[in-house]
Amino acid sequence: MNKRKAFAKSFRRLMLQVRQETLYTQKGLSATTGLSRQFISQLETGLRGPSFETFCKLAWGVGLTPAKMLEKFMRIYEQETGLERHSSGSSEAVQYINKAKKYHEET
Repeated sequence: MNKRKAFAKSFRRLMLQVRQETLYTQKGLSATTGLSRQFISQLETGLRGPSFETFCKLAWGVGLTPAKMLEKFMRIYEQETGLERHSSGSSEAVQYINKAKKYHEET
């Protein structure tokens, strides 16, 4: 599977997972994010991809930080692509996010 298809499939799974975890309908998620229900539907079906701003709105809308949402995404993406986690238990992307988060907390 190429990276673009893997990303799209992983993002669709992420959207469905976080909506199920929070018990939001598309309409409910629309109300908390300010994104239209139609746009959320397009994200879930892969017709549209998220911008960084949209990704953040979605994360905040379901009560997550963008970093936590990205961690969830990376777990799904790694499952989809068959990538293995590093021996530390997390991907390079998650390690980078954690380092950045720690740096910002210290400053």
